[in-house]
Formats: sequence, structure tokens, C-alpha cells
Amino acid sequence: MKKDKEKNKKQTIKYSELPTKERLNQNGGVTYETVEKNNQGEKIAIRSKAAESHVLDWYKNKKSITGQMHRAGLKFHECFINAGKMPNTTIMFRERTQGSGMSSEDQFNAYLHAQEQYKQAMVVLTPPERDVIFEVAGLSNHAGNNRVQYLKTGLRALAAHWAIPVEVDANK
Repeated sequence: MKKDKEKNKKQTIKYSELPTKERLNQNGGVTYETVEKNNQGEKIAIRSKAAESHVLDWYKNKKSITGQMHRAGLKFHECFINAGKMPNTTIMFRERTQGSGMSSEDQFNAYLHAQEQYKQAMVVLTPPERDVIFEVAGLSNHAGNNRVQYLKTGLRALAAHWAIPVEVDANK
């Protein structure tokens, strides 16, 4: 009898599991994805995550940078982290590669490859572009109004250097 009641009891998402009002207003709000559904297809578990996880997402959503520039910035960020340019990133890189099944030698080679990509990226940028790319794409800080132009030219230069294709808008 007790099992029948438990089966028929409607499972709902608890209010305490949803983001707070304050969280909904941070970093472009949140997006939701269904993690689990019951037998009737009703959502019983959802996950919320930040709509903008990197400051480059903010610039893209504000249409300050293109999708191509965004991808170039994220690639730079990946090189930045994997090359160990941010404080305490050795631990972050180790966590990313240890669970991947990579051997120690492959992990070291990935580290060296990231360092080389980082060095090459720095060569194609002018000093003002380097500063703002390091700050925005690397450390995820905002550029400030007077440096946005350097951010754009720097991201364009990186996109060209890495041959990142331009997005094709399907609506045109």
C-alpha cells in the first residue's frame, strides 16, 4: 500500500533547488536544462547554469564581438589555462588531463603545445592588444570602454592566426 502511494505521488522540483532572484540577474541570467524526467515525461530534475560563463560571452551577447572573435578568445583562454599562465593553473590543468586517460608524457606534450600556441599568439598581437587580450580572454575581466577597440583588433588577429572560420548566418 505504501509503495502504491509513493508511485502515485507527483514528484515536483523543489523551490529551494532553483536559483535565487539575485542569481537570475547575474552574468546574463541562467539557462535551464532537463536532467531527469519521470515515466510520464514530466521534468523532475533540472539544472541551471550561468548564461555567460566567461566575459567573452557578455561581449558576444552585447554584439560587441562576432562569433569568430568569441571562438578565438575562448581558444586563447584554453591556451592561457593549459600553458599555466594563471596562478594555480597547474592543478586545474592536471585535473583536466588526468581523467582523460592521457599518459604523463601526453600530458606534458599537451602542456608544451599550449605554451607554444600561447607564445605564437603573443607574437601576432601588438602590445596594447596583448594587454587587453591577456586581461579579457585570459583572466576574464572586462576591457573598459577605451580598450574595446584593441580587444576587437586583437581577437581578429588571433582568429586570422588560427584560421578560425567566419560564422555563416543561416537567416540571410
